[in-house]
Amino acid sequence: MWSVEYKYVECRVEDVELLDRRLRGRAPMRSQRSGVSLPPPDAEGGGSNEDCHKLFQRWIEHPCRPECDAIIVNSTAGPEKFLDSVLKQILSSASGQ
Repeated sequence: MWSVEYKYVECRVEDVELLDRRLRGRAPMRSQRSGVSLPPPDAEGGGSNEDCHKLFQRWIEHPCRPECDAIIVNSTAGPEKFLDSVLKQILSSASGQ
């Protein structure tokens, strides 16, 4: 039987316009949004009728994450700015077991 430790890393950006630019700049899978106001093609019923910017703001203010051991990083600058820090946190918690 395998014994593994789960790590949750939340890449946090609080600027909805920046999120929209990043979503539009990637090749999404069918289950992913291609923009803040563009629900996934496979979303049942075409997604929520709620204002998309308000929906994203609610997600930012009230994220769904594990209650403990979450690594939360400000990813406004992009992954190259915080990747080393996240890896150090993961490795230091793994060596502390």
